[in-house]
Amino acid sequence: MSYRNLSIALAILCFGSGLAYMIFRYAESGESIPGVLGAATVFGVAWFWAFALSRCVGDETASSVWPVLTIALAFPCLALLGQSLNRHIWRNLVALESLDCETPQYILWNQCGTTQIEPNTLDLRKFFHRGGDETAHLAAALAMRETGGNPSAVAKLIGKREGHNRAYWLRRALSGHPPGLALLYAPVATNPPLARVWAALVFGACAVLAYWAGNQWSPGTRYGLFAATVFVSIPNLTWWHAFSVSSDIPPALFTFTAFGLVGRAVRNDKLPTQASGPIALAGVLLGIGCLVTLTAALPAFALAFLILTTRREGSLRAAMWLLVPSALCVLAGVGYSKLAVPGERPGLFARVAAVAHENNVYTSPLEGLLTFVRRLPMDLGIPVTILFFALPLLMFCRQYDNRVNLPRLGKLLGGGCVLIPAATFFWPEIRFAYPGFLVVLVGLGFQDFWESVSPRLRAFIVASVFSFGFAKFVLHNLLVAA
Repeated sequence: MSYRNLSIALAILCFGSGLAYMIFRYAESGESIPGVLGAATVFGVAWFWAFALSRCVGDETASSVWPVLTIALAFPCLALLGQSLNRHIWRNLVALESLDCETPQYILWNQCGTTQIEPNTLDLRKFFHRGGDETAHLAAALAMRETGGNPSAVAKLIGKREGHNRAYWLRRALSGHPPGLALLYAPVATNPPLARVWAALVFGACAVLAYWAGNQWSPGTRYGLFAATVFVSIPNLTWWHAFSVSSDIPPALFTFTAFGLVGRAVRNDKLPTQASGPIALAGVLLGIGCLVTLTAALPAFALAFLILTTRREGSLRAAMWLLVPSALCVLAGVGYSKLAVPGERPGLFARVAAVAHENNVYTSPLEGLLTFVRRLPMDLGIPVTILFFALPLLMFCRQYDNRVNLPRLGKLLGGGCVLIPAATFFWPEIRFAYPGFLVVLVGLGFQDFWESVSPRLRAFIVASVFSFGFAKFVLHNLLVAA
């Protein structure tokens, strides 16, 4: 079978599997959009809108009918999204009433947006978003707001851990994360609903940066449209992280920008040989990302590895400009945790010790990898999971006659520099790869595939990926979680 036919078959498989999942998963759910027809309609409307938008953006020769369809279909998509967000934005929103006492009560928001005060004994798994992760980050942001980020002042707020007291929440957030995340949310820490809006704005900015950065790697093909679509369509991201105070999206503000700068330098064959230029700026941005969340070090390592495999003049120096700021900022973040959380081992050190001495699904690298792979259809969605496994094989089959070149292998290994540690060292979820997600896509062959197919097939793939993520978010909010 020719490469063209394989590409078409892959696109049809992504579309068919996504539609079949929606029909069988949500056919028996709910009352507002009942049955097969409702699930297929939501999927279909999103598919045609994304297809029309892709033709407008990615094909200069496309018919003038596509802009009209894009505008017309945007209205039902926005209506469905608005109704879903109205239910999603209040779900499991819980914050500490204040940091003024050792054992603060909780403020809990219901689905109507009204609040009630609950005792400190509230069940974490039943009422809290991600078992309390968001509440911990909000508490840390409030501590940063009250202390100005001074680690000594923060340490005075942290006493002995007793149940879910103030010390528990602050230790949970600050022992495992650098201060940048809490500082980012400090301006909105006193208003948790606004903090969720702030998180949504950060997510939207990351989507725009994904589009811009992808285009830096392949501007003539609008590859950024594909990269941004895959990013915003991940069910794990949209359900758990995009509209809540999370540690895994904010560093992408810096790492995605760095990815675009590196792409521009590599594409223009201008690796800097001195402390200036886009690579140096990318290194600084990656370092700032590491002060937000330590997993931002993964794309720094991956991009440095990718640059080294280009074997161009100045590649070693460029790689060092990417690595050194990240390494210094990781050390600074760990040092801050040590000062701000007295008597607590920093999360990075605790993780290393756990991997070295324990053996369960969250600390054994092999068990973590297997769990990570098993979770991919749920975390990424069916179409993106298919692409994750099929595109590397398709790209290498295409280059079989010419042998695998070093840059292509470097991209693949660069993607592995993000995925493998995310799967084996951290919690076995795709979320730890979000700061380096654009590197992963390039490494797995998403860019090469995009450049090798027609504009019409590109639009078909974009629509299949987006419609799955959109329909799952909408249907799950309106039918299952309601």
